[in-house]
Amino acid sequence: MEPAEDWLVESLRLYQDFHAFDLSGATRVLEWIGDKGDVPCLALKNHSSSWNSGAQPRGTQPLFWELEGLLVTCSNFMPRQHYISLMKKDLDLFHPSVQGCIPMAEEFVFALGDLAECLDPAVVQNLSSTLSQLILLLFPGILVAGYESLKKNEILHLILPLRLSVKENQGLFPERDFKVRHGGFSDRSVFDLKYVPDTRLLVTSGLPGCYLQVWQVAEDSDVIKAVSTIDVHEKEGRLWPRMAIFSSAAPGVLHGARLSSLKVVDLESQKTTYSSGISDDELLSSLQVLDADTFAFCCTSGRLGLVDTRQKWTPSENFRPGSGSAGGRWCAEAGGRGPGPSIASLGSDGQLCLLDPRDLCQPVSLVQCPVSMPSPDPELLRVTWAPGLDNCLAISGFDGTVQVYDVTSWGGMGRQVEPLFTHKGHIFLDGNGMDTAPLVTTHTWHPCKPRTLLSAASDASLHVWDWVDLHAAR
Repeated sequence: MEPAEDWLVESLRLYQDFHAFDLSGATRVLEWIGDKGDVPCLALKNHSSSWNSGAQPRGTQPLFWELEGLLVTCSNFMPRQHYISLMKKDLDLFHPSVQGCIPMAEEFVFALGDLAECLDPAVVQNLSSTLSQLILLLFPGILVAGYESLKKNEILHLILPLRLSVKENQGLFPERDFKVRHGGFSDRSVFDLKYVPDTRLLVTSGLPGCYLQVWQVAEDSDVIKAVSTIDVHEKEGRLWPRMAIFSSAAPGVLHGARLSSLKVVDLESQKTTYSSGISDDELLSSLQVLDADTFAFCCTSGRLGLVDTRQKWTPSENFRPGSGSAGGRWCAEAGGRGPGPSIASLGSDGQLCLLDPRDLCQPVSLVQCPVSMPSPDPELLRVTWAPGLDNCLAISGFDGTVQVYDVTSWGGMGRQVEPLFTHKGHIFLDGNGMDTAPLVTTHTWHPCKPRTLLSAASDASLHVWDWVDLHAAR
C-alpha cells in the first residue's frame, strides 16, 4: 500500500476521534474563547420559582437575559453544583427522543453533563440572537485568523461540534462540523490574537507592526469589528509585537517586540501601567502571563525570565540553552502539570530544555527531539503543555507533524528522546495538490479533553484529533 493508505488504516488504531476541516485560508492562530474549563454553568428559572443552585460566589458578574418568561443567569465561575431548570415549553430545544423520556411536570432540572447530550444543534441556527448566544456559550469556541500579506484576512469565531464540546463521549451527534458564529476582516496579516477573558474583546498583532488592533465581538449581530488601536512605536517594519493578556477588573495588554519595548497597557484607558525601562534590544519570541502580577518572556536566543510587575525590572533569568546553537531560535511555555519542571523551551534545531522556575540557572534536562530538519520558519515554533495530563507536552513547527512527549523520565543533557505520539494527518490528508508537504503553523490542547488537540497547517487544513496512548494500552 501507499504510505497515505497505510496511515489511513493505522489511524483506526491511533485515534479515538478525528475531524478534518478546511479553512478559507491558513491560520497561525488557534485561540480559545469563552470558558476554558468545564462547560459553563447555567441556571434558568421561572420568575415565581426559586433558584435550584447554591449561593453565588463573590466577585462574579453574571449576564442576564429576559426571554420568554425565563430569567437566565450565566457565569463561568458558578460552582459545579448548579443545575439547569427548564419549563415544559422549552422542550423544543431538545431532541424529540429526549422529550419523550422526561417526566411530565411543570419544571425540569437537568444536571450539566446531560445538557449537551440533549441539545439539538439544528435548532441553534433558528433561534433568536439572544437565546442563540446563550446556548452557544455552553460550548467552547476557537478564534482563527489569516496571515497572508497584501489582502484582507478573515477573523472567525468558530463553535466546535457538540461531540467535541462535552467532556465525556456521549454517543453519536448529527452535527460534526464547525459553525461560524462571528466573523470580521483585517486589512493586515494576523500573526497573533488574544481573547480578553470575561469581555467581548480581542487583540491582534501582525504586520505592519506599528500598532495592535482591538476588536469587539458584536452582541446583536455576527460581526467582529475593529474598535481601536494601540500604538507600539515599533521602528523596524518587519518586527511585530508579541502579546499576552493580564485579565482582571481592568484588563491590560502586555506587548513588545524587544525587551526594551516591553510594557503593559491598560486596555480601556491605554495608559502604560508597567514598562521594562531598559535599553536591551534583544528580540522576543514569546510572552506569557502567569498570574495577576507575573509574566514570563522568552527571547529568540533562548534567554528566558520571570518578571514581577510590582517591582522594577529585576527578572530571574535562565541558563541560555541557545548559547551552543549558532543561529538557533527558541520559544517557551510555562505551565507543566504534575511534579517536575514546569517550563519548556524549544529550539529551532529540535532541542528541548526543561526548567524549574525556582532555579532557572540549572536546566533539569536538555534533550534532542527527532525532527526531520531544523524549522524552516522558526516563527512557527510552538511548545505547549497538556492542561489535563501530567508531564505531557506537544511540539510543532518543523514539518507537517505534531509530536507529543511524556517528559516524566527525562533527565541529563544531550540525550535523544522519542515521541509518545506523532500526528501525521496534515501530511497524508493534503488534498490541495501542493508540491511540498504542508507545514504545521500552530496547535493547541483542548481545555477539558485530556488527549484532544487542534492543529492547523499551511494548506489551510484544521484537524481535531484525540490520540490513543498505545504505550498505556499495552
